[in-house]
Amino acid sequence: TLSMIFTKPSTRTRVSFESGFFRLGGHALCLGEEVGIGKREATKDVARVLAGMNEMLMARLYAHSDMLELAEYSDVPVINGLTDFNHPCQIMADALTVEEVLGRSIEGARVVYVGDGNNIVNSWLELACVMNIDFV
Repeated sequence: TLSMIFTKPSTRTRVSFESGFFRLGGHALCLGEEVGIGKREATKDVARVLAGMNEMLMARLYAHSDMLELAEYSDVPVINGLTDFNHPCQIMADALTVEEVLGRSIEGARVVYVGDGNNIVNSWLELACVMNIDFV
C-alpha cells in the first residue's frame, strides 16, 4: 500500500501516482489535510504511524523541512512529490520527455531553463549534477 499525503493538492500528481501504483499491483490511499502534518500531529508521528501500515509513502508538501522529517522517521521509502525546495518527480518526467524528443539519453545534453528560480530549477540542478547535463 502507498499512502499519498497532500497538503498541496494536485490532480496530475494524485492520478499519476494512484493509477501507476495500481498498475503495479498495489493500492494507493489519498490523504489530504486530515493528516494535519505539523498541525494536528507531529510530522515524526505521522511518519511512524503511516510507515507501520504502508509499504511506501508519497508526500506533496509545502515545507521541505516536513519532507525531511517525514523521511527521517519513516521506516519505509518516502517519495518527494513536491516541496517548496524541489520537485524531483516532475524533473524525472521532464527528462524522460527530453530523451523521447531527442531520441537519446539526456546525459551530455545542454538544457536551457528560462523562468523563475524555484523548486523546478533546484531539481534540474540536482539532476544535472547526477547525469552530467549542461544546465544553463
